[in-house]
Amino acid sequence: MNKIQFAVLSAAIALSGFMGGMFSAKYFQVQPARAEESVVNANSFHIMDGEGNLKLMLTTDEDSNAPMIIFVDAQGKTRAVYALSEMGEPVISLTDGNEILRSVLAVTDADGPVFEMYDPVGDEGETKTIFAAP
Repeated sequence: MNKIQFAVLSAAIALSGFMGGMFSAKYFQVQPARAEESVVNANSFHIMDGEGNLKLMLTTDEDSNAPMIIFVDAQGKTRAVYALSEMGEPVISLTDGNEILRSVLAVTDADGPVFEMYDPVGDEGETKTIFAAP
């Protein structure tokens, strides 16, 4: 390839690249995604799996209106709750497969951190404390 052929080929490549860029900018222009400045108000959000089974609820307590996150197992039973008490103190509650309370971890303004574990007693869902700290 001589110098003239090389110059013509280089000019053709540069021109086609320039025209391709102009064509794509005109016909394939994409608007950038922008976050909407809006608020969603709801009493509860339910997260479902692909089969429509409830997995998580973001809601408020019916009596105190305290916020809570409720985790649900494959059988639809509540297994864990992360919430704020009426006083605004964080509380984590864990239940067994029969939805019987088995453990609580909380931080209270009066007593500081609290950790309690329970065992079920009888058939009525009653429990007895088997460990408490402090």
